[in-house]
Amino acid sequence: MRRIQSRVGFSLVEVIVALAILQMLLLGVFALLQRAAALSARGVVLEVAIWEATALADSMDVLSVGDVARPWGTMVWGSGMLSASDSTGEVLVQVPLGGTLR
Repeated sequence: MRRIQSRVGFSLVEVIVALAILQMLLLGVFALLQRAAALSARGVVLEVAIWEATALADSMDVLSVGDVARPWGTMVWGSGMLSASDSTGEVLVQVPLGGTLR
C-alpha cells in the first residue's frame, strides 16, 4: 500500500510574498499616520490663526497699519483688513477690521 505524503507548512516563496505584502501594508499605515499628524498640526495652526485674527479684528476700530508676530505666524493689518499668515508666508485667513470672518 502506498502512502500519500502531504506537505506541512509554507514554501519559501510563499513566505517571502507574504512578508513583502505585510511590509507594504505597514509602510502604508506609517505613511498614513505621518500625513494625518501633519494635517492635524496644520489644522491647529489654522484654528488658532482664525480665532486670534477674528478677536484682534473685532477689537480694532482704527484704520492704521501694523503687524504683530505670533508663535504660529504673523498678523498684518491695514486698509481695513487683517491678514494672518503662517511661518511660510501663506495667508491663512483675512478678516475685515471690525467685521466678520471672510
